Amino acid sequence: MRLYSSKNNNGNNNFFIRVNNMFTLLLFALLLGSCASLARYPGIGRIRRYTISDARLPQKFDGTTIAFITDTHYPSKYTRKRLSNTTHALKNLKPDLLLLGGDYVTSLAYADELFAALGSSTTKYGKYAVLGNHDKRNADTLRTIMQRNGIRLLADNRDTLRNDNEEIYCVEERSTTPRQRPRG
Repeated sequence: MRLYSSKNNNGNNNFFIRVNNMFTLLLFALLLGSCASLARYPGIGRIRRYTISDARLPQKFDGTTIAFITDTHYPSKYTRKRLSNTTHALKNLKPDLLLLGGDYVTSLAYADELFAALGSSTTKYGKYAVLGNHDKRNADTLRTIMQRNGIRLLADNRDTLRNDNEEIYCVEERSTTPRQRPRG
Protein backbone atom coordinates (compact mmCIF):
# COMPACT_ATOMS: atom_id res chain seq x y z
CA MET A 1 0.00 0.00 0.00
CA ARG A 2 1.20 3.47 -0.78
CA LEU A 3 -0.05 6.82 0.48
CA TYR A 4 0.08 9.81 -1.83
CA SER A 5 -0.74 13.44 -1.30
CA SER A 6 -1.24 16.11 -3.96
CA LYS A 7 -2.92 19.50 -4.29
CA ASN A 8 -6.34 19.70 -5.97
CA ASN A 9 -7.75 22.70 -7.89
CA ASN A 10 -8.83 24.37 -4.63
CA GLY A 11 -5.31 24.16 -3.20
CA ASN A 12 -6.34 21.43 -0.72
CA ASN A 13 -4.38 18.24 -0.25
CA ASN A 14 -5.68 15.10 -1.90
CA PHE A 15 -4.87 11.88 -0.12
CA PHE A 16 -4.42 8.76 -2.27
CA ILE A 17 -4.47 5.24 -0.94
CA ARG A 18 -3.38 2.53 -3.36
CA VAL A 19 -4.56 -0.96 -2.50
CA ASN A 20 -2.56 -3.73 -4.20
CA ASN A 21 -4.23 -6.75 -2.61
CA MET A 22 -6.53 -7.82 0.21
CA PHE A 23 -3.73 -7.57 2.76
CA THR A 24 -3.16 -3.92 1.96
CA LEU A 25 -6.92 -3.34 1.89
CA LEU A 26 -6.90 -4.47 5.52
CA LEU A 27 -4.03 -2.09 6.26
CA PHE A 28 -6.06 0.66 4.58
CA ALA A 29 -8.94 -0.12 6.91
CA LEU A 30 -6.66 0.01 9.92
CA LEU A 31 -5.11 3.33 8.88
CA LEU A 32 -8.37 5.24 8.67
CA GLY A 33 -9.97 4.22 11.87
CA SER A 34 -11.24 1.40 13.91
CA CYS A 35 -12.94 -1.87 13.23
CA ALA A 36 -15.97 -3.09 15.13
CA SER A 37 -16.51 -3.87 18.78
CA LEU A 38 -15.89 -7.00 20.81
CA ALA A 39 -17.95 -9.88 22.19
CA ARG A 40 -21.54 -8.60 21.82
CA TYR A 41 -21.90 -10.35 18.47
CA PRO A 42 -21.12 -14.06 18.95
CA GLY A 43 -20.31 -16.29 16.05
CA ILE A 44 -19.17 -13.72 13.52
CA GLY A 45 -15.47 -14.39 13.81
CA ARG A 46 -12.69 -12.15 14.91
CA ILE A 47 -13.77 -8.60 15.69
CA ARG A 48 -11.22 -6.10 16.88
CA ARG A 49 -11.07 -2.37 17.54
CA TYR A 50 -7.98 -0.53 16.35
CA THR A 51 -7.08 3.12 16.60
CA ILE A 52 -4.52 4.27 14.07
CA SER A 53 -3.13 7.76 13.61
CA ASP A 54 -1.27 9.11 10.62
CA ALA A 55 -0.23 12.74 10.16
CA ARG A 56 -0.91 12.48 6.41
CA LEU A 57 -4.64 11.91 6.91
CA PRO A 58 -6.83 14.97 6.41
CA GLN A 59 -8.14 16.26 9.76
CA LYS A 60 -11.79 15.82 8.74
CA PHE A 61 -11.26 12.04 8.50
CA ASP A 62 -9.90 11.74 12.03
CA GLY A 63 -12.02 9.24 13.95
CA THR A 64 -13.42 7.55 10.84
CA THR A 65 -14.78 4.11 11.68
CA ILE A 66 -14.31 1.30 9.16
CA ALA A 67 -15.84 -2.16 9.13
CA PHE A 68 -13.84 -4.71 7.12
CA ILE A 69 -15.33 -8.08 6.20
CA THR A 70 -13.55 -10.68 4.09
CA ASP A 71 -13.49 -14.35 3.12
CA THR A 72 -17.08 -15.17 4.02
CA HIS A 73 -17.35 -18.06 1.52
CA TYR A 74 -21.07 -17.83 2.24
CA PRO A 75 -22.83 -20.05 3.30
CA SER A 76 -20.22 -22.80 3.83
CA LYS A 77 -17.82 -20.89 6.13
CA TYR A 78 -20.16 -18.05 7.00
CA THR A 79 -23.59 -19.35 7.97
CA ARG A 80 -26.94 -17.56 7.80
CA LYS A 81 -26.84 -17.10 11.60
CA ARG A 82 -23.41 -15.54 11.32
CA LEU A 83 -24.61 -13.23 8.53
CA SER A 84 -27.58 -12.19 10.65
CA ASN A 85 -25.24 -11.43 13.57
CA THR A 86 -22.98 -9.44 11.24
CA THR A 87 -25.80 -7.26 9.91
CA HIS A 88 -26.95 -6.70 13.49
CA ALA A 89 -23.40 -5.67 14.47
CA LEU A 90 -23.12 -3.30 11.47
CA LYS A 91 -26.40 -1.60 12.39
CA ASN A 92 -25.26 -1.08 15.98
CA LEU A 93 -21.69 -0.06 15.19
CA LYS A 94 -22.68 2.38 12.43
CA PRO A 95 -19.36 2.35 10.54
CA ASP A 96 -18.50 5.34 8.36
CA LEU A 97 -17.16 3.03 5.66
CA LEU A 98 -17.69 -0.66 4.85
CA LEU A 99 -14.90 -2.48 3.01
CA LEU A 100 -15.43 -5.99 1.65
CA GLY A 101 -12.29 -7.97 0.94
CA GLY A 102 -13.36 -10.75 -1.44
CA ASP A 103 -14.08 -14.48 -1.57
CA TYR A 104 -17.76 -13.94 -0.93
CA VAL A 105 -19.84 -17.00 -1.84
CA THR A 106 -19.41 -20.71 -2.52
CA SER A 107 -22.02 -20.47 -5.30
CA LEU A 108 -23.57 -17.53 -7.18
CA ALA A 109 -26.94 -18.77 -5.96
CA TYR A 110 -26.13 -17.16 -2.58
CA ALA A 111 -24.72 -13.83 -3.81
CA ASP A 112 -28.05 -11.95 -3.74
CA GLU A 113 -28.70 -13.01 -0.16
CA LEU A 114 -25.22 -12.06 1.04
CA PHE A 115 -25.01 -8.67 -0.67
CA ALA A 116 -28.59 -7.72 0.23
CA ALA A 117 -27.69 -8.27 3.89
CA LEU A 118 -24.35 -6.43 3.75
CA GLY A 119 -25.74 -3.69 1.54
CA SER A 120 -28.51 -2.96 4.07
CA SER A 121 -26.04 -1.23 6.39
CA THR A 122 -25.96 2.57 6.44
CA THR A 123 -22.57 4.27 6.04
CA LYS A 124 -21.41 7.86 5.63
CA TYR A 125 -18.81 7.20 2.92
CA GLY A 126 -20.23 4.12 1.22
CA LYS A 127 -19.70 0.41 0.81
CA TYR A 128 -16.80 -0.83 -1.32
CA ALA A 129 -15.60 -4.23 -2.43
CA VAL A 130 -12.70 -5.90 -4.20
CA LEU A 131 -12.69 -9.36 -5.73
CA GLY A 132 -10.89 -12.27 -4.16
CA ASN A 133 -9.26 -15.11 -6.07
CA HIS A 134 -12.48 -17.18 -5.81
CA ASP A 135 -14.61 -14.36 -7.27
CA LYS A 136 -12.83 -13.42 -10.49
CA ARG A 137 -14.56 -15.93 -12.78
CA ASN A 138 -17.94 -14.39 -11.81
CA ALA A 139 -16.81 -10.75 -11.71
CA ASP A 140 -19.51 -9.30 -13.97
CA THR A 141 -22.37 -11.07 -12.19
CA LEU A 142 -21.03 -10.13 -8.75
CA ARG A 143 -20.61 -6.49 -9.85
CA THR A 144 -24.26 -6.38 -10.95
CA ILE A 145 -25.50 -7.91 -7.69
CA MET A 146 -23.31 -5.58 -5.61
CA GLN A 147 -24.53 -2.49 -7.51
CA ARG A 148 -28.14 -3.55 -6.98
CA ASN A 149 -27.40 -3.58 -3.23
CA GLY A 150 -25.52 -0.28 -3.01
CA ILE A 151 -22.00 -1.75 -2.95
CA ARG A 152 -19.36 -0.38 -5.33
CA LEU A 153 -16.90 -2.85 -6.78
CA LEU A 154 -13.51 -1.18 -7.10
CA ALA A 155 -11.82 -2.67 -10.13
CA ASP A 156 -8.52 -0.96 -10.93
CA ASN A 157 -10.08 2.44 -10.26
CA ARG A 158 -10.72 4.89 -7.45
CA ASP A 159 -13.55 6.68 -5.73
CA THR A 160 -13.34 9.99 -3.91
CA LEU A 161 -14.48 10.12 -0.30
CA ARG A 162 -15.29 13.69 0.73
CA ASN A 163 -15.75 15.37 4.08
CA ASP A 164 -16.44 19.08 3.60
CA ASN A 165 -13.47 20.40 1.59
CA GLU A 166 -11.13 17.48 2.34
CA GLU A 167 -10.98 14.26 0.39
CA ILE A 168 -9.25 10.93 0.18
CA TYR A 169 -9.34 8.32 -2.56
CA CYS A 170 -10.27 4.70 -2.09
CA VAL A 171 -8.32 2.77 -4.74
CA GLU A 172 -8.14 -0.88 -5.81
CA GLU A 173 -5.41 -1.91 -8.17
CA ARG A 174 -5.04 -5.27 -9.85
CA SER A 175 -1.49 -4.61 -11.03
CA THR A 176 1.17 -6.96 -9.78
CA THR A 177 3.79 -4.23 -10.17
CA PRO A 178 3.79 -2.43 -6.84
CA ARG A 179 5.84 0.55 -8.07
CA GLN A 180 3.17 2.09 -10.32
CA ARG A 181 1.43 5.30 -9.21
CA PRO A 182 -2.37 5.55 -9.18
CA ARG A 183 -4.09 6.86 -12.30
CA GLY A 184 -6.34 9.88 -12.31
